Amino acid sequence: FTRYLAGDARLMARFPGAPFDPASHRAAAQAAIGREYPRPELVRRLADYNQELGAREATLRNIDALKRARTLVVCTGQQPGLLTGPLYTVYKAVTAIALARRLAAASPDLVFVPVFWCASEDHDLEEMNAVHLPGPDDEVLRLKTSLTNDGRPAEKVPVDAECRRLLQDALAALPDTEFKDEIAALFAPAPEDTLG
Repeated sequence: FTRYLAGDARLMARFPGAPFDPASHRAAAQAAIGREYPRPELVRRLADYNQELGAREATLRNIDALKRARTLVVCTGQQPGLLTGPLYTVYKAVTAIALARRLAAASPDLVFVPVFWCASEDHDLEEMNAVHLPGPDDEVLRLKTSLTNDGRPAEKVPVDAECRRLLQDALAALPDTEFKDEIAALFAPAPEDTLG
């Protein structure tokens, strides 16, 4: 990975462009613009789904922008996890947003929409049944549920009382800050919520 980030020539030969080279980004964007996509159907489905989820206006504007041929996406994703899963999941989402902004600034004739895809069809519940948080004395606090692989995808597993207790335990383990109440409200599951 570090060799990739450093631009190692042997590794770069395996990729269509260097990861931090604006010319590579522009070339990839131009290649993508030349392809045909079912944009109207995509926009309709994304708008319907995101409206069901109560998406904010900015999200709906980004979806609407996908109608235009000079709109591209910066896409990443991850399978679901308790409390968003590992921190790198949040980092991936934030990186997609930052990269979309940077690409838009470098190519004002194009629009870049960040997309985060949640792979909620994932069936590996045991992989998502725990949360690791900083604990006292620099120890790792592991909070775990009894979720096991039972054939259901995450999107079909309701947030049950055990998961709600885990959320309360996680909040209790975190230090009090000016943001704690806002975080608690953000993560508070609705009665019909699932893990996906």
